[in-house]
Amino acid sequence: LHGKFSLTTNYTGTVALDVPDTVKFLNPIETSSPKLDKPIDFSKPMVFRWKPIPGVLGFHAYIIGMKGKNLLITWSSAEVRTDYGINFDFMQMADVIDNVKKTVFMAPECTEVIVPAGIFTDCDFVHMVMVGYGTGAALGEGQPLPRCQTKTTLTLMLGGKEMEKQMGGFGDFDMGGEDDGE
Repeated sequence: LHGKFSLTTNYTGTVALDVPDTVKFLNPIETSSPKLDKPIDFSKPMVFRWKPIPGVLGFHAYIIGMKGKNLLITWSSAEVRTDYGINFDFMQMADVIDNVKKTVFMAPECTEVIVPAGIFTDCDFVHMVMVGYGTGAALGEGQPLPRCQTKTTLTLMLGGKEMEKQMGGFGDFDMGGEDDGE
């Protein structure tokens, strides 16, 4: 990613951004648990594990379960209550670091999170999104204010009663990861 990038617009003119060689694309989020080759037993705790990602500043994960037509059940990896959901935008590095300090985001060295048992039992569909936010570069002044920011995103369908019906259940497809016996 390193180099000098220029943005030319007919509205605000031209602006350039130098991206240092310390800013690199993030690796994908590679999970090793849970195995997704069979339905997850939502009555038990779900242990999510992933490989460390060099250069990540923080992670956030959330799961949404749909139960019937009118009920959404959500779980977040945040340790504190937040007034907002996950922001899929490219966040400023300072905001990511601040969210890690406030325990809204998981720390960069975190490689595991446990979802309590029973939250998604009897849900029709259960879906997880996890985002790792990385380093970037930005100008402190000028118009427009360009920035380069990195992130990596994982989206998983975890199961549910209707998903099994609609998809014919979990097949013998390979979701990657290692078998850790869970």
